[in-house]
Amino acid sequence: MKVPSIDDRISGQDQSSVAPANGSSNEKLPALQSTVLLARPVLLRTLEGHTYSVYAASFSPDGRTVLTGSWDDTARLWDAATGRELARISIDSYVNDAAFSPDG
Repeated sequence: MKVPSIDDRISGQDQSSVAPANGSSNEKLPALQSTVLLARPVLLRTLEGHTYSVYAASFSPDGRTVLTGSWDDTARLWDAATGRELARISIDSYVNDAAFSPDG
């Protein structure tokens, strides 16, 4: 059986099929297109402000803010909808990780 490419799956051209698990029939059932959740990433916005490479990024549990950490010795909090910088914390070292607690 040919393995469909990602482009075939995204465009709906995936014509693969599956056989019933119980083996009661030789008839093949069409593959469920709704189970394919592959999509190409889309750039929504660029968060501008760090002056060196960003090594960490994390969304808040509610999805409204983004926390980034950079080797410019800062951690920054951003509004996810607008890309506006909300806060900046300067640190005396590289920032390699960024995370929110589960309760925000």
